[in-house]
Amino acid sequence: MSNLIAVFLIFCTTAVSIVAILALSGYRKVKFEAKIEADKVKAEVNIEAEEDIKK
Repeated sequence: MSNLIAVFLIFCTTAVSIVAILALSGYRKVKFEAKIEADKVKAEVNIEAEEDIKK
């Protein structure tokens, strides 16, 4: 019986750690994509500002 409990605990901790790793990597990816979008918008605003200055 104690072997069953041990296997169950190992399974649960493994599943929790896998879910945590996936969640963290997904979070980093979303954060990184948001940063790329923000940089694109910044670049577009800078280009528009330079064009306004030239006019």
